[in-house]
Amino acid sequence: MERFTQEAFDEHSRRNPLLVLDDVLTRHVHQSPSPILFAYPRADRQGSDGDYYETFTAAQLDDYVDAVVRHLVQSGHEPVRFLYPNSLADESKDRTGIKEVTNGRACEQKLGRVVGILGSPNLDWVVHLFALSRLGYCIVMMSLRQKAVGLASQLGSARGDAVVYDEATPDTADLVQGIVALQPSTSTIPFVSRSVYTTAAAVRDSTTPKSPRFFFPREQQTGTTAVIFSTSGSTGLPKSIPYRHDHMALSLFTTALPLTSLLSWPLYHGWALGVLLGTMHAGKTCYVMDTRPELTPGALIEALEAARPEFLPAPPYNVGLIAQTPRGLACLRAAEYVTTSGARLPDELGKYLVEHGVNISTSLGSSEATRNFATSMWRARGDPEWDYVEIPPVLRPHILLDPVPGNAPLHEIVFLRSFPGLSVSNDAEDGGSFRTGDMMRPHEDPRRDTWKFACREGDFAALTLEGEPAGGGGSGGGRGEDGAGAAAGARDEGGGGGGGRWGEAGGESVAAGGGGKRRGAGACGDFEGHGAGAAADGEAAEDGQGECNAAEGVYGVCE
Repeated sequence: MERFTQEAFDEHSRRNPLLVLDDVLTRHVHQSPSPILFAYPRADRQGSDGDYYETFTAAQLDDYVDAVVRHLVQSGHEPVRFLYPNSLADESKDRTGIKEVTNGRACEQKLGRVVGILGSPNLDWVVHLFALSRLGYCIVMMSLRQKAVGLASQLGSARGDAVVYDEATPDTADLVQGIVALQPSTSTIPFVSRSVYTTAAAVRDSTTPKSPRFFFPREQQTGTTAVIFSTSGSTGLPKSIPYRHDHMALSLFTTALPLTSLLSWPLYHGWALGVLLGTMHAGKTCYVMDTRPELTPGALIEALEAARPEFLPAPPYNVGLIAQTPRGLACLRAAEYVTTSGARLPDELGKYLVEHGVNISTSLGSSEATRNFATSMWRARGDPEWDYVEIPPVLRPHILLDPVPGNAPLHEIVFLRSFPGLSVSNDAEDGGSFRTGDMMRPHEDPRRDTWKFACREGDFAALTLEGEPAGGGGSGGGRGEDGAGAAAGARDEGGGGGGGRWGEAGGESVAAGGGGKRRGAGACGDFEGHGAGAAADGEAAEDGQGECNAAEGVYGVCE
């Protein structure tokens, strides 16, 4: 895999200009044959005999999006330009981007409206995502695993006025009712049903004009906010993380590869959406699993065997499930790249995968940086150091690895104010930079400029444990939960797993051994409640989706 240099990015951008999110789809519309961009499991899927996925070409998706746009416009949901007086413009600057002067007063020009999208991330969800963006709307990504109070706060903080939702997704209607109860001014807009938009797309002929491809000049829309993600809300209400159209390009190019991919976590996660859009932008197929039911080893392997993806990004928990059997290992070996994010991959599991021929890597992401920003995918084949990441050259000048006083050789990741897409700042001294609190350990060979995640700021002391004392190199697990294993001190970097070896008894060391109940924030090697030797914790352990509650950490990709 070639490192992404500034020169490569400039050349890629020149050959593949991306001004707005909709370009991801429309750049392929006139290709012949139309490339298959999206695949989703059939309701009556039969396994790996070719019928598991229903596939959709760029031309089909574009027609579906056009039909939904026309339906929404006919229903009164037209794109609207808002002009705010100067005072309101200042308050709204986080989601606007175009200034003009009206009646002698500086005003901020708003493209469209801000709406939430809520539903199971399937074909309907993808079609509505592009339709809303084509209307010029800014889209708030809503998680089905959030409670109504968090979703209402998320929509309100973004100044959204409506929720576009899938009535067919279980429990969605109840969530929407809860949002409206907390935010009475919120409008509700049901998804256009698939039967309606597919029929409209099928009957449209050459005499039926298509909806305007763009309601606003793309050169203006590119500087506005495309989507708004949020932190998980594990430490309070969710915090909004805006993504602008013009920052999506760099996010796509540094998150995905020009290869077929399979996603096993919901598209309303920042990393998952980045992979989807990046794969589609490259003209490749993105296979998306149904993430509503609990993911089992059998379900993951079945989906992999049917899709045979070249690129497999996944939460460590899902990779651990797949790796439990020889059949699953064969699926992992078949992928050209396997990378994890959202939580830390246990050292023992990573070593086991390397030993069994899997090209495993890890990637670091940040909500505040609006993208994954470091990976170990670039290392040479056969290099066993999967856990040492490299920052791509296109981003390296904008990231400081700041030595931690009194804690050599630890360095804190700091996003400088020049970092493309940085949405927040918490460094008063530097005015515009963001200190992540994530500590990295440099490779012993300084010429490599590669780094291994060590811990979160303040996690230098060992955990307080109830029960048996810490032993060996075991590592901590969930937030105050039992059976997660013993805790490692800073010197251990969370290495090892408490009990068992991978490949024995079906990979039982995912949970690690050791006794005791953990209290406190976690030792070095843990971060925001994710144990380095555990498969996952909290919600991720319940449903296997890898929904991490570590929003502020480098593994805490926004939801």
